[in-house]
Parts: sequence; structure tokens; C-alpha cells
Amino acid sequence: MKMSTESGKALKELSSAINTVTQPPSSTKSHLEASKSAARDLNSTPGVSLCEDNEFSEVIPVATVASLLVDVLQCTEKIAESVQELASLARFKSAVDAKMATNRKPNWLGREL
Repeated sequence: MKMSTESGKALKELSSAINTVTQPPSSTKSHLEASKSAARDLNSTPGVSLCEDNEFSEVIPVATVASLLVDVLQCTEKIAESVQELASLARFKSAVDAKMATNRKPNWLGREL
């Protein structure tokens, strides 16, 4: 669950960065790290304990979902790398610069104050 939630938060921040033409926030990396940590925890869980109390056919859907979540995490990491590269090449503004630009108001002559 945590892996999915953290990947979703990272994707939301990346899409927002593209929409606002700003650098992705540093929290994106922390969301990806938390997602990777959850994936490592999932991989370190012994598979034997899943099979002891359950039928094999009951374990297959859980393993399939876990595998798909790991794939989503890998794709999210590639997307994050691509957005970082795009932001660098297109010279996206930092979030602070973008906020300052929206706070500027032109005076009655059309010049910025």
C-alpha cells in the first residue's frame, strides 16, 4: 500500500511540475525513496509464510499485484529522471522564482512594480 501511495504522490508532483513549468520539488525524491523502501520490505518478506496458511491459488493474486507495483515503481523512477532532464534542458523555473513571478503586479503603465 505504501509503495503505491508514495509512487502516486511522486507522479502528482512531477505532473504539477510539468504543468507549471517549474522544477520538481525535492519531496519527489523522498516519495520515491519511501516507495523503494516499501518495495525492499516487500521483497524481504519471506514467501514461505504466505504459503503456509493459504492455498497456493490464494497467493497468486497477491504476488501478481506486488509484481505490478514494483513495475509501476520502476516506471515512476524513469518518469522522474525524464522530467528532471526536461526541466534542466528547458530551464524550468524553480518553484520560488515562479511564485515570485506570480506575485508581481503591473502598475497602471503596464510596468512591473
